Amino acid sequence: MAQKTFRQDLYYRINVLPIHIPPLVERIEDIPLLVEHFLFQLASKLDKPLPGVTKEAMRKLMQHDWPGNVRELKNVVERAAFLSEEDAIDVKSILFSHEIGQSLQKAPKVKASDHTLCFSLKEQINTYEKQIVMKTVEASRSIRQAARRLGVSHTALLNKLKKWKHKEPLET
Repeated sequence: MAQKTFRQDLYYRINVLPIHIPPLVERIEDIPLLVEHFLFQLASKLDKPLPGVTKEAMRKLMQHDWPGNVRELKNVVERAAFLSEEDAIDVKSILFSHEIGQSLQKAPKVKASDHTLCFSLKEQINTYEKQIVMKTVEASRSIRQAARRLGVSHTALLNKLKKWKHKEPLET
């Protein structure tokens, strides 16, 4: 209102009961309860057992400064639940936004060879995608686990596998 970017009459309409909620960094003790709540919601939505959280993972969560507050915490917890390959979320599954970029930089580099230069970009991407998916499926106990590792839905992975089975196999 002081900057005249918000109408004064509207402010008084919505300012019935002002509530001050301190930022998450000032309520570190709330993090374990919020993590449990978000995991419960996710487990209920996916109809899966509730995963645990290791002490190291919880310590990492509690040491973060949380510029995105509770919404950021929820995203980090959900991401960790999908990335975790164990029954309990471990510290390597806790990735903050700045760490996601670093993990993408560590992804394997694709080398162009004379063979790949003959194909369109779309064909090369499809070939590389198929290689990644097949290796992940082979290394996983189930299609659902492979889908979690790849960060796609179970249905999306099944559709990709079905598409590749009915098409002529791509050269790898």
